[in-house]
Amino acid sequence: MVVTPISNKWSNGWQVFDGATLLRQRGSDANPITEVGYIASNDFNNATPVGFDRRGRATATGDFTIDVVNCSGSREYTISINQIGQIVVVEGACLN
Repeated sequence: MVVTPISNKWSNGWQVFDGATLLRQRGSDANPITEVGYIASNDFNNATPVGFDRRGRATATGDFTIDVVNCSGSREYTISINQIGQIVVVEGACLN
């Protein structure tokens, strides 16, 4: 099971595949999921997708950064995926 960004941009959306079978898609080039702000990752892309094996372990580790709109101060959330498939969210300090 892998999740890949649409056109290599997480802000456009993502697709979930089981092998070559597309199971779900959220967003598109024409209708990106973020109208403002962004979702980005230096670790995950089409060549290195987010993946999990049968036991739920991650096939690669890394982070996503999500820009929180309508917020002042530190406007980012960081989502990390570790080797055992655990997802950790760190919230930025929104001063709104």
